[in-house]
Amino acid sequence: MTGGEKGGSSKPVDIDLDDEEETEEVYERLSFVDLVAEDVSAKPSKEPKRIPAEVSGLLSQWLLAFSTGDYDGAISAAAEAARILPDDLSVRCKLATGYLMAGRYEEAAATLEGVLEEDPANEEARGLADSREILSYLVKVSREALKKRDFDTALVHIERTIRLTPTYAEAYLMRAIIRYQKGLKPECLADLKKTLELEPGHSQAKRLIDEIGRA
Repeated sequence: MTGGEKGGSSKPVDIDLDDEEETEEVYERLSFVDLVAEDVSAKPSKEPKRIPAEVSGLLSQWLLAFSTGDYDGAISAAAEAARILPDDLSVRCKLATGYLMAGRYEEAAATLEGVLEEDPANEEARGLADSREILSYLVKVSREALKKRDFDTALVHIERTIRLTPTYAEAYLMRAIIRYQKGLKPECLADLKKTLELEPGHSQAKRLIDEIGRA
């Protein structure tokens, strides 16, 4: 910076309009000055989070293992990275991805539940939680418990499904059925109404509401 530029000098900036590179550079500088002037009261931005070299190496191992279909290797690398950085939700999502691809759906679901408990709006975790495999697994476990009339276990797993994917209409329908079996009629009706809110044309939910109303 020259002496004339110090202290906020208002000296005009010469722009050679025939020189495209110089024009673009000056415009960029002026735009930056405008942005700073608009935000003079803002607090200094935080420095980018630094990842330890050991974790960077583990994430490289995760990516290589994942790209070659070595999901056990990917899980191992991500698990070690998560041990070193337990508060890094992105690392834990990578671990969940490994579990998901390896067909270890219980561990994938549990890992994502932990992430979403800490950050309910985490887009990476929400995207993984919407996977058909995890939803199918939890619904299956709940349905099997329901067939055995183990209503408490059935309820636990369907509520896990709802926490992971709160817009999944079928989960509310199933919870309605479980609650009805437990004698929780008002809660059952609330779940059926939620099912219809998410999927207005859901014929089974409509039929169950009518049947409960006639009972």
